[in-house]
Amino acid sequence: MVSHRKVNIVYILTKLELGGAQKHTLDLIKGLDKNTFRVYLITSNGLLTPEAEEIPHLNIILIDSLKSEINLIDDLKSFFKIYRILKVLHADIVHTHSSKTGFLGRWAAWFVGVPIIIHSIHGFEFNEYQCFLTRRFYIFLEMVTALITDRLIAVSEDTLKRGLRERIGTNNHKEGRIYLLSNMFKELFKIFIYRPDGLKEFKERDSHRYIVIKYGISKEAHLISGINVGSKKEELGIEKNIPVVGTISCLKPQKSPFDFVKAASIISRRIPGVRFILVGDGCLKKGLLSLIDSFGLKEKIILTGFRKDAVEIMSVFDIFVLTSLWEGLPIVFLEAMALSKPIIATDTGSSSELVRDGINGYLVKPKDYIGLAEKVILLLENKKLSTEMGIRGNVLFKESGLFTEKMLSQINCLYENLLEKFTL
Repeated sequence: MVSHRKVNIVYILTKLELGGAQKHTLDLIKGLDKNTFRVYLITSNGLLTPEAEEIPHLNIILIDSLKSEINLIDDLKSFFKIYRILKVLHADIVHTHSSKTGFLGRWAAWFVGVPIIIHSIHGFEFNEYQCFLTRRFYIFLEMVTALITDRLIAVSEDTLKRGLRERIGTNNHKEGRIYLLSNMFKELFKIFIYRPDGLKEFKERDSHRYIVIKYGISKEAHLISGINVGSKKEELGIEKNIPVVGTISCLKPQKSPFDFVKAASIISRRIPGVRFILVGDGCLKKGLLSLIDSFGLKEKIILTGFRKDAVEIMSVFDIFVLTSLWEGLPIVFLEAMALSKPIIATDTGSSSELVRDGINGYLVKPKDYIGLAEKVILLLENKKLSTEMGIRGNVLFKESGLFTEKMLSQINCLYENLLEKFTL
């Protein structure tokens, strides 16, 4: 690293809500060398704000207009606020997370002239559930914004493949203003006329802008063998020998929590004694409570809301379930595997990188709550198989080496390599 002064690094995140991107960002900030970096986080208030405020070397800047939903007025306000903040801070590195601030933050950084712009892709905004024009529009935004980005961090191999498939970030270097303006119109034409057919057209050199750095969880934080599962069950109002099926997720459309409730309805008819736990909070909570009531499951399903002890609650699960429609790489899978829990989840592409179907769990198609319920019933009725799958998952987790320490080392190495190119 060339400079002897501290490096001003600014992380930009849409909201400090419960989620993998948020947990990952806070883990990253906690692990930074405070003697090397002066750290800032631009975000909006959420459930994880108190945790962020406990990080001693972190300067938090809250922008109320930052929201996940598209709102032209709020988004413009947020853009200009981010622009002004970056100008005042003299940022050396801007590292964005989440789609909304990935767009606003990178463009603000580019206009300010920030030397290094990095974006972590925790899952693309475009997906198979959108109409053609909406999907192609989001892809276009990702393509042109990648032109001003030094590095794209993919959290999974599937994320990398999706980006390459849509020709996002496949050019060789960050572009200047003149080239960028001409290229934007060319790509705008291509994106609505041409749909790329797989990865066959790409050479190895095309993917150089990407680097795959997967999530990790702390070794120490998940050595929780001392937890008394019986006491935790008692705290939650569950009898000791009652089987528990649970999930941990933000209650938003992407996570499809309604499918969890629908599956619970099917399972409880076959196995009346089972209880269900849903840890998390979000915009769908009211609708979820209404659905639970309509199915007559108020005595069967526990909604805990946001819990700091979410991993401890996971320790009482017999089976971990995730019903997402799309994902980057779920951190909760790593936590479940660390706790030797079999996983039944929707196959969102990246899921298969951690859950091996028939080995440490089962994968079903998104929205297939009937198939998901059948797999849960299979494991509830076969305790030996369930236990074996959980053990195999724990072995796979240990073999993967997906720990926070490894993730921090990889990202610090990336920062150092990029900083070597600049005299700060």
